[in-house]
Amino acid sequence: MIITNNTKISSCFSSLIFLIFILVLLLGCTNNIQKLTIHEINDSNCYSIVEKEIRGSSMQPLYKDGETLKLMQGYYDCNPINRGDLVALNISGDVPLIKRIVALPSDNIEIINSSLTINGQTLTNSENREYILAPNQAKMIGLYIKNNTLVPEAYIIFGDNLVSSRDSRIFGGVAKKSILGKFVESSTNS
Repeated sequence: MIITNNTKISSCFSSLIFLIFILVLLLGCTNNIQKLTIHEINDSNCYSIVEKEIRGSSMQPLYKDGETLKLMQGYYDCNPINRGDLVALNISGDVPLIKRIVALPSDNIEIINSSLTINGQTLTNSENREYILAPNQAKMIGLYIKNNTLVPEAYIIFGDNLVSSRDSRIFGGVAKKSILGKFVESSTNS
C-alpha cells in the first residue's frame, strides 16, 4: 500500500511538473506574440497610405504641378523624422504643403553670405543649387536659431524651387505636430 501511495504521489508530482513546464512554455510564447504584435504596429499599422496631388510649383523641377505622390499619413507617429524626407505639412489649415526637411532640432545652423549652412554643409536643392536667403528670410530663420543651434521641436523645411516656395524662409520653423506624413513615390513616374 505504501508503494501505491508513493506511486500516486510520484505520478501527481510528475503531472504537476509537466503542467508547470507547459505553463512556462505558453507564457514564453505569449510574450513573443505580444512582442511581434507591437513590432507590427510600429512598422505598418501606424500610418495609412493615401495618394495626394501636388498643387503648385514649390517642388519643381523634381515634382510638377498635377503629379500624384503616395503619402504615408501618420508615419512620424512611429518613426523618426530625417533630414531629406519629403513631407506633407499643415501650416494654416488649407491644402497641405509638400516640402523637404532640411534641418532637424539641435542641428548646427549658420547663415554665411546669405547661404544657409547646416552642420558645416551649404544647403542645396535637388538640382544642387544653393538656397540664397534674402535679408528678411535670413531674419525669419534666425528666430529659430539660438547659439548657432536650431531650437528643440523646430524643423526647417524648404521647397526645391529656389524662387517660388512658401516654406521656412517665409514662416519659420515648423513643429512636429504640423507634419502630417512622409511622401514616398510618384505614381505617375513609376
